[in-house]
Amino acid sequence: MQSPVLFTVNFRRCLLFILFLLLVQLSVLPVRADYYTFEKGGHNNYAVPQEINNPQYFQYVYGILNRGEGIVDYYELKTADTIADFHIELMVQDKPGRRDFHPNLILVEQHAARMIGKVPFDFPLTARGRVYEWRIGSEAKRVDETIWENLLVGHSLVRDLVPPRLVIAVFDPEHKGGRYVLRLGAIEPVETLSYKLGQLSALLRVKFDLY
Repeated sequence: MQSPVLFTVNFRRCLLFILFLLLVQLSVLPVRADYYTFEKGGHNNYAVPQEINNPQYFQYVYGILNRGEGIVDYYELKTADTIADFHIELMVQDKPGRRDFHPNLILVEQHAARMIGKVPFDFPLTARGRVYEWRIGSEAKRVDETIWENLLVGHSLVRDLVPPRLVIAVFDPEHKGGRYVLRLGAIEPVETLSYKLGQLSALLRVKFDLY
C-alpha cells in the first residue's frame, strides 16, 4: 500500500507536470487569434437572445441545438457604430457524427422589408430579414489552428454590421439537432493573458464537449 507521504509527493509532481503542459500550451498559442464564446442555454426565445459582447472582434461561438421542431438559438449583436466588412460564418465540426448536421442561419434586421425564406415553426411573424440555407455539397473548409479543429463552412457572409443591432438565429430544418459553430467579427482581438487563458479553456471545452 502506498504511504500517504509518497502519495502526496506523486500528486504534487503530477500537478507540476500538468502546470508545465499548460504553460507550454499557452506559449504556443497564436499571438493573434479569435475569442471563444459558448451558447449558454435558455436563449431559445426571440425576446431573450444571448448577447455577443465585443462583436467587432473575431470570435467562435460554439452551440448545440436540441432535437425537435421549432428549436432555435438566438444571438444579439449590438453596435453604436457601423462595423465594416463584418464576417458571419455558420459551420460544423468536420468529423464523424458532426459533419452530416446541416443547420440554417437567419439574419433578423430592422431595416429589412420582409422575411425571405422559410422560417422554423413558431418564429416571430413580425421578424424581417433572410434565411440562409446550408450549402450541402459545396461546403468550404476552415482550420482553427488555435484549438486544432477542422470545420466545414455551410454558409459565409461579409457585410456591414449597422446600428442598433442584428439578431442571428440558428435552427435545424430537419429537427434532429446537433452541434454547430458560428464565426463572427471584423478585426482580430489583441492578445492578453486572460485572452490566452480563454483560448486554453475553449480548447478543453471543445475537445470534451463541455458545452
